[in-house]
Amino acid sequence: MSPEALEAILVQRHQLAKDLETGIRESILTDKKHFYLLLGTRGIGKTHLVALTYHRIAKMEDLRDKLVIAWLREEEWGVTSFLDLLLRIFRALQGEYPQQYATELDEKVEALYQLSASEAELVAADILREFVGEKTLLLLTENLDDLFDGLGEVGQKRFREYIQKYGFFTILATAQSMFDGVLQNDAPFYEFFQVHQLEELTLEQARQLLRNIARQEEKKDLEEFILTPTGRDRISAINHLAAGNPRVYVIFSQFLTRKSLDELVEPFMKMLDDLTPYYQARMSWLSQQQRKIIEFLTESRHAVSVKEIAQRCFASHQTASSQLKDLRGKGYVRSETIGRESFYELREPLMRICLEVKKQKGKPIKLFMDFLKIWYTKKELEQRLEFLPNESIEREYILYVLQQIELENNYLDSITVGIKIRNYFLEGNFIEAAQELEKIAIIKNLGEDWLSAGTWWLLADNLNQALLCYNKSLEIDSNNSEAWIFRGIALKQLGYNNEALNSCNKAIEIKPDSIEAWIEKGHILSIIEHYEEALSSFNKAIEIDPLYLVNPTNISHNLVTKLNDSKGLKLLRQSVDGYGISFWHDRGYALFKLTRYEEALESFDQAIKLDHNYVPSWNMRGKTLSYLEHYEEALLSFNKSIELKPDDPITWYHKALVLIGLEQYNEALKSCLRIIDLGISSSLMWKMKGWLLYQVKSYEESVQSLKQAIELGESSLFAFVHIGLSLLSLNQWKEGILALTYALQHLGNEEKMEIEYTKVIISLVLETSNNKEIWKNRIKSLLELYSQYNITSDLAIVVIDIIPKLMSELDRDKLVQNWLEVWQELAGNIPEFQIPLKLLDTAVRYRLSKEDRRVLLELPIEERKILQQVLKLEES
Repeated sequence: MSPEALEAILVQRHQLAKDLETGIRESILTDKKHFYLLLGTRGIGKTHLVALTYHRIAKMEDLRDKLVIAWLREEEWGVTSFLDLLLRIFRALQGEYPQQYATELDEKVEALYQLSASEAELVAADILREFVGEKTLLLLTENLDDLFDGLGEVGQKRFREYIQKYGFFTILATAQSMFDGVLQNDAPFYEFFQVHQLEELTLEQARQLLRNIARQEEKKDLEEFILTPTGRDRISAINHLAAGNPRVYVIFSQFLTRKSLDELVEPFMKMLDDLTPYYQARMSWLSQQQRKIIEFLTESRHAVSVKEIAQRCFASHQTASSQLKDLRGKGYVRSETIGRESFYELREPLMRICLEVKKQKGKPIKLFMDFLKIWYTKKELEQRLEFLPNESIEREYILYVLQQIELENNYLDSITVGIKIRNYFLEGNFIEAAQELEKIAIIKNLGEDWLSAGTWWLLADNLNQALLCYNKSLEIDSNNSEAWIFRGIALKQLGYNNEALNSCNKAIEIKPDSIEAWIEKGHILSIIEHYEEALSSFNKAIEIDPLYLVNPTNISHNLVTKLNDSKGLKLLRQSVDGYGISFWHDRGYALFKLTRYEEALESFDQAIKLDHNYVPSWNMRGKTLSYLEHYEEALLSFNKSIELKPDDPITWYHKALVLIGLEQYNEALKSCLRIIDLGISSSLMWKMKGWLLYQVKSYEESVQSLKQAIELGESSLFAFVHIGLSLLSLNQWKEGILALTYALQHLGNEEKMEIEYTKVIISLVLETSNNKEIWKNRIKSLLELYSQYNITSDLAIVVIDIIPKLMSELDRDKLVQNWLEVWQELAGNIPEFQIPLKLLDTAVRYRLSKEDRRVLLELPIEERKILQQVLKLEES
């Protein structure tokens, strides 16, 4: 990979990379030499760090005449002595410095082959020392454990003596784990290296890695997808399989945007084929006894005790325990202790899957992926469940903007561009303002005009257009420090942090006392986790002006919080005295748009102080408080608005939403009825009324209201399904199933049955009867219905979702057993139900065993994690 690509995709290890770079520089420039050893399993990113360090050091101009680099091949199989190591170093030098090697080393190295081995070793050591001279030799070598095995104790001793005698070496090496050559206190290299264990990626770091890859490959659609609920869920699914291994995340990145399971399974199987040689190679690095243990754990598919492993592998308990301890150290297995027993299983689910896939012909893999894919869309479905806040607030936001335009229409007849822009400002219409300013910039072509246009594009969240304006401004005047700062802000928000940092540095170069530049630099450094440098930048800003609006006590908080500070707000602050009530209201609105709700509240409060009867600010204050989930305070604001303007349906609507947030459904219903009384008899309001009636268990009235919504044009699945749910709640099962059937018949191309509805339906089956035969009839009808519309997998998911309810609400073990038996009888042969029923069976047996964790250990690790998540059990 190119140096730029290596830098672009780096995550988690920025500080370590910096430390390696600093230490090696010190080794080259001083007599203090550093020797580093990076530890981690295959794919953890050791080669990435070595390559990154190589490129950083190699490009440093001040080191060119002080440095010699020898990067050995990853697998140096033929090293059996110190002489072999010297010859490998010469081969690396030939690749790094071909011309110099040809003139200074080629003949000398070739002459070594005319000597005996002992003579050649002495001469080769002198040749290398002479070639390096006063410089420092940076030796990069991977798989140091294999290299030391080949050297043997004698070779290691001679290598150590050579390093100590001449002192021109600095080393960056890697290994999978600690090994005898550095562990044994009598080994030549005992306590010689500074050891760094590479940590696995956390889930959030994995997301950042995948975003970096997408950005590097210019896959904007993938970069955006990763931030969506579905993208986050898919990365969570990968996390169960990847076990924090960066290489596996990279492999999986190509599948993230695949939407269809049919499209996913085939390339996933191909990916397993591609990975299989890697895992087979890992098997080849083990002893025969260790391979036997790994093969047994692969076939077992769950955690197994040391005693059973010893029996199955015909080994003593002591031998098995010793081998398992070694395998755990190498990262092949993980263990869990229960009482006095230790249970072991493969650490990487993908390794087991790859090793078993040829035997299983792919069938378990497809079923597993089907289930995993469906399972990890649950969070997205739960978010979509918040129907009213997500759908209606956005709709009402548009209505409110239109209302604001109407309130400020006294400005629309202004004839000058300045007044036009002022109007756009008051309306929060940043796009129109930016367009007007860009027209001026095109005509006058002044740097300041392009800068102003870019600022308004930034406020409008059109970052690419803002960046274009800033670049044009700098083409005209490259010494405008403010333009460099704004350019840095746009680049930062686009995610190009290194370029943003360069812009801020340029601003500081032009104007060293620019507080804004130092603070923005601090924000960027905190984002890329260079916290000490960020703190220095913030401190520099305070040093320049201690009275600047930065609270020193919050600096540590700023370091770990991604701030969304738009410099466009500076324009608002400068105009505080000129606009009175309208200014404070619109300033609050701008802050609200930037999601800075606490500050927005301060502005709305200021507007209300100036005019206690200003309804728009009372409304926006209530809206802001509801976004902060301060529903009680929000309710007071909307009540004040209603007191001032009793017949405003928008205020009543927002009040209803707040009451829903407080789960005061009866009161919310009153607000909804008031809106209808005011003449807003829309399908939306009748749908809301029907939903609220459903929440307060007035099921018959709910059905009538939802039917009214449908007559007024409501065509969403939501209304039809809630009719069915209301009928089922009335225990009118036949009519309810017919209503659901009708709903599914009228599904639009973009609609699908929310899985939460299925969860409610199954809960009703469980709650409305304890009779096994009634359960059987109702579940059978549901299986037929869901099968007809190809959504059987939803029922399979809910079998798991309902487990906590099953465990908590039924107080008799017999009923729990009956529930399991009904599902096994009716769905046991349906592919989608194989894993869900397996988890349900395990959950029931776990309950009947009085929560014996051994029952859970019968499941493979990735399935057990899912069941533990459902049962809210902490991992051991």
